[in-house]
Amino acid sequence: MVLGETQIYAQVREALRRAAAEGGAGVALTGVFHAASRAGRRVRQETSLGAAPDAFVALGADLAADALGDLRGRDVVVVGAGQMAALAVKHLHQKGVGPTRILNRSLEHARALAQRTNAEHGDLDQLPDALTHADLVVSATGAAGHVIDAAMVTTAMRARDGRPLVFVDLAVPRDIDPASGNIDGVTLLDIAALRDGVAAHSPETADDIAQAQRLVEDEVGRWIARRRGEELAPVIKALRRHGDAVVHAELERVRTRLQALDPAEREAVESAVRGVAAKLLHDPIVGMKERIEPAREREVALLLAQLLGLPDVENP
Repeated sequence: MVLGETQIYAQVREALRRAAAEGGAGVALTGVFHAASRAGRRVRQETSLGAAPDAFVALGADLAADALGDLRGRDVVVVGAGQMAALAVKHLHQKGVGPTRILNRSLEHARALAQRTNAEHGDLDQLPDALTHADLVVSATGAAGHVIDAAMVTTAMRARDGRPLVFVDLAVPRDIDPASGNIDGVTLLDIAALRDGVAAHSPETADDIAQAQRLVEDEVGRWIARRRGEELAPVIKALRRHGDAVVHAELERVRTRLQALDPAEREAVESAVRGVAAKLLHDPIVGMKERIEPAREREVALLLAQLLGLPDVENP
């Protein structure tokens, strides 16, 4: 949901590393993943896509401050103990929030983050009570389903005597039931809203998206050319051997005439002949890599081998 999210790029690379370690990635799959990584790297380097997680966390803190009037001294609960949760604590402390409690499924991880950030900590069993007292709840876990459901929020709001409660959901998929946003007194900000906010501050995004698409298309073209080069390697090698053989035969045919030249002139003539042969072969080789449809590669390669009399290519 976050265009250009750098963590996804890291996860793709990690997936390949694990697959290779477990013997589950062969030459073809590894090539695809390397091409994808190269495309992602170019997009990050040549466009402004890939907003850092900091941008979303900072915007979430700003919008929460707008909803509550001010964050100074506010009671805060952070659900989760990963990178996004740590960033949330950092930004909230910069805004002068009051007591901060970190709740996480793993109490050990909650304790570790709390010790680094001078916060309190606990496990998810404390969530119902925490919602009753908090002014702001920021959630950023890796859970597959909702960590905070609408029923839990409804119960908490009944005990709050009308005090507003703001949620910032930084998780994908969502940690907080979207229905919670319809409860009186509740403001729910999720990744979709934050994404729109970040985009509003980035007017160049549309151009960057178009540029990213062009970069991806370019890398796809390069990958196809490399793959076809590998598939057609026997024919290409045979073509080059054929060209070298023709050059050698022609030079041998005029060898006696070349002896009248000094060494530098003779080398220039031989180099020119080899260059002509290389140029004549260049276009057919590039054309095979870039223009032949995959389904016809074998047919065209075999035909070319037959036309040029390449007996050493029996199964291109």
